[in-house]
Amino acid sequence: MIVLAQRTVLWTGATVLLSWLLPRRLQMPAATLSTCLFLALLDRVAFGLLALQIPVVLWALPRVRRRGVLTGALVALVLLVLAAFRLAGELEPPARVAMPLGISYMAFRLVHLLVDAYAGRLPAHGRSALLAYLLFLPALAVGPIHRFPAFLVDLRRRRFDPDLLGRGLERALHGYAKLVILRNLFILPILLPALGGGGTFLDDTLAAAGRWADLYVCFSGASDLAIGVALAMGFRLQENFRFPFLASSIPDFWRRWHMSLTLWCRDYVFAPVAAATRRPLLAVTVAMLVIGLWHECSLRYLLWGLYHAAGILLVQRLAARGWTSRAPWMRPLGTAATLLFVVSSFPVTSRLDLALKAHLPWRNHARPAFAPSAPAPGDRAGAVVVHPADPGDPGLLPAQRRWLPVP
Repeated sequence: MIVLAQRTVLWTGATVLLSWLLPRRLQMPAATLSTCLFLALLDRVAFGLLALQIPVVLWALPRVRRRGVLTGALVALVLLVLAAFRLAGELEPPARVAMPLGISYMAFRLVHLLVDAYAGRLPAHGRSALLAYLLFLPALAVGPIHRFPAFLVDLRRRRFDPDLLGRGLERALHGYAKLVILRNLFILPILLPALGGGGTFLDDTLAAAGRWADLYVCFSGASDLAIGVALAMGFRLQENFRFPFLASSIPDFWRRWHMSLTLWCRDYVFAPVAAATRRPLLAVTVAMLVIGLWHECSLRYLLWGLYHAAGILLVQRLAARGWTSRAPWMRPLGTAATLLFVVSSFPVTSRLDLALKAHLPWRNHARPAFAPSAPAPGDRAGAVVVHPADPGDPGLLPAQRRWLPVP
């Protein structure tokens, strides 16, 4: 069951009010300060990490223009910090370290700022605008990975609009209904038990179909909440999900699922690798590996990224040879094949992961595909508490699926 933390709802509502009721010059500084206090109370590690990273990036942005070594060093530092926490999260208890709140999304926002500053693509701005962007509460923990230029346009144009406020509250209510009503009353008690795995590949594929439905409800619901609260504050965040299970091909699926992450990897991974190597197939593979490792630094996520890269490359190869058709009757077949491929990613990569680990020196520590996880301290029995946390955090997911690849 999902329970939205009361303090999170109240704090977010208070931040929205502060962003409108105070004099204009104090509205966004107050919202930024509210985010800082929220982090300091909820996750001191995340607050301390941001207190170290953000000043360094603010100092570097005016200095990295056409300075590749400095830019590369800072980008590597940001990503190494993220990788270190990801790896620490994979350790066995009690050495395991919890992921700081929103570190995955913050890392990619910082990389976006550094790379665009190096390339001269950042618009003129002040430090207060950068702080408002980096410490924007609705998108801090659950995404989407919005970009600074679009945020700056909204920041400069924002005016109180009752229609926009109403649309934002409606969108947030939509996300709340997904998370608390649809998931608690249908996904968990009915769908997942009906599709529970029985050990065979077919059983696990059916179970994976339920998990994908659960993931979609969780992640798209969290995105709806973030987008809705941002609209209530006068900001239009990028959409993150667009009916992904209606995709007609694997590339189309990734244009619909976690769209802000896919577009980030297109701009900051695929494009540079393709430009440097002149090998778009290699660039696709590297981009999908980055998407996998962003969720978790592990062998199973490398395999999961390779699995989806292989699907994208296969579709591109078939299209190049003219083996695909745009005939209306072909679309349902493409949608069914895409859905089967996506759903099968869990059982296929989990089995490969276990098979490979069986031949590695640390095979005794390999985690089973459906290992249950212990509840966190303070959690109620049978409840998964959704704080404004990183959707990559397994604490947001069903306990049975803690060690499965999670897109």
